[in-house]
Amino acid sequence: TNDAPALKKADVGFAMGITGTDVAKHAADIILLDDNFASIVKACMWGRNIYDNIRRFLQFQLTVNIVALISAFIGACILRESPLAPIQLLWVNLIMDSLGSLALATEPPKLDLLKRPPHPRDEYIISRKMVKHLAVMGIYQSIIVFIIVFAGEYFIPEDQNYEPRNGDLIHTGRLFDWNGDDLYKELKKDHGPSRHYAIVFNIFVLMQIFNMINARKINDEKNICDGIFVNSMFIVVWIIIFILQIIIVQFTQDVFLVHREVRPLLSRFIGTHWHAMVHVFLFRPQRLPSGLPHQVPTRSLVLPARQEAEKHFGGVWPA
Repeated sequence: TNDAPALKKADVGFAMGITGTDVAKHAADIILLDDNFASIVKACMWGRNIYDNIRRFLQFQLTVNIVALISAFIGACILRESPLAPIQLLWVNLIMDSLGSLALATEPPKLDLLKRPPHPRDEYIISRKMVKHLAVMGIYQSIIVFIIVFAGEYFIPEDQNYEPRNGDLIHTGRLFDWNGDDLYKELKKDHGPSRHYAIVFNIFVLMQIFNMINARKINDEKNICDGIFVNSMFIVVWIIIFILQIIIVQFTQDVFLVHREVRPLLSRFIGTHWHAMVHVFLFRPQRLPSGLPHQVPTRSLVLPARQEAEKHFGGVWPA
């Protein structure tokens, strides 16, 4: 009974489940059902793990929100429409909220959690390192999206038998030019959603899929894949999202407003499209202790992509 005031004042109060008094149990935050002091260590480990899992989910969710918000806002101001359709954003929200939480909130605890000091009582749940990760990854992904949106017609190859196309390159999916001239508005009536914006949607989702791996690390750990196979739920959810994205792009064009004939394009473009994306999306700038991103190894990405393009489409592509 005398312990009740101390248990109330403590940050985390423990009480014995078998020998403890009812007053102590009501005043405590955690009750040890087996009266074993070793359970305190396990409770601390699980408590820190739950706290970290919440942070992982927030880091992933806020990154997706930042990029989606920037894309929709700038698209509405400059392009008069968002590069991502509302139904596509609903799929992104499903990845972010439901499937993302299943993947990131089920990370198992590790003994290393007990080696670090306790968190201060006034510490924010979003740490400075997380803010750095959010800023760098948000800016990085936004740049990738807008490069594809505003310059995709200058480097994305197109099927020789498909119209409309820009020579050997894809036709832009933007409705209007900078000066207001029509680009794809009239073509959209005959051809439906553009292949250009189908690739934008696919790249945007794939960036979030690979960023889910990045979000597992919130303290600048160097190896983002460390312990990834320990959490089977993460692997299963990650593979399900990846497979569902392929199905959406390939077979549900009318529902998710992607081009109806995107398959021939992907079959031609798969040598450059997927090869480049695997390299780019696994790039993780927030590993740097200083918080400054490395320079993207563009030469190592562009050269294999250019060689694949020359192989599939012929001709000599600029270096």
